Amino acid sequence: MPIESGQICLTYARLFHYRFEETCYFMSFGVKFDSSVVLAEPAALRVWVEARMVYVELTDGRVVGFPANRFTRLKNATAEQLGKVSLELDGFALRWEELDEDITVPGIVAGRFQLPLDSPA
Repeated sequence: MPIESGQICLTYARLFHYRFEETCYFMSFGVKFDSSVVLAEPAALRVWVEARMVYVELTDGRVVGFPANRFTRLKNATAEQLGKVSLELDGFALRWEELDEDITVPGIVAGRFQLPLDSPA
C-alpha cells in the first residue's frame, strides 16, 4: 500500500521463519489502519574482514563496515577467527561458527551494536 499525503509509516523488523519481515503500520491523523506490507530489506551479497573491520556488500549496492570491537565475541577473536565468517539466511545474517556468533544484516545497517565505539587513544 503506498503512503499517501498525511500518513506516517512506522516500521520495525522482526525475524519470521528465518526471514526478516518489516511491518508497516499506517497512521493518518491519529487513525491506525490495519495494513501491513512486506518491504525488501537489503541482504548481503558478500562479507569480508580487513584489519579488524567487517565489511558487507549489500544487494542495493552499498558497502557497509563496522569495527569487530563493536561486538563482545568479535572483540576477543583472533584475526584468523574473524576471517571465518559466512553468510547465512539468504544473506540476512553473518555467522562465525567457531565463535558461535550471529549478527543480522538489518541490525548492522540500522547501526545496532552491542558495544560503544572505542574512543581514540
